[in-house]
Amino acid sequence: MKKLIGLVIALGLFAPMAMADNGGAACGIGATLLRGKSGVGPHLSATFTDSFVEYGNLLSLTTGNFKPGFLGCDPKNSVIQRDMERRDFAKANQENLSRDMAAGQGEYLSTFSGMMGCSPEAQAQFARVMQAKYSKISANADMVEAVKLEMAADPRLASACSLS
Repeated sequence: MKKLIGLVIALGLFAPMAMADNGGAACGIGATLLRGKSGVGPHLSATFTDSFVEYGNLLSLTTGNFKPGFLGCDPKNSVIQRDMERRDFAKANQENLSRDMAAGQGEYLSTFSGMMGCSPEAQAQFARVMQAKYSKISANADMVEAVKLEMAADPRLASACSLS
């Protein structure tokens, strides 16, 4: 009975990984050592190796021995980091950005559209949508989230802009 319970738990833990995209880990010593391998085993090995190494590096992180870009890990290239940059920009430039949105043009709006993942070709459409939806966006306490919702609702922006 214990073996059966253990098997069920193991399958429950590992099945999602087996069905997930097998692209492998993105960065870290585990990903570097196991690059090019696929399957559950390499994923677990990379996770264990990275967890073990990072635990050992906790003290060195505070002393500056760990550098950004180490073993392929780039903190500037994360979805969370880019979202924080968008929010910081919107907050720091709220008055100017709001003015540009209401006008449907301007330097702040152009910069913000790029930060929102819009190609230069999509910036005019971005400006039109922001101007048309300005009252709805400006009424929202979370401007970035309101802009994301409007981008998703517009078919051209949804296909021409990437928030990743």
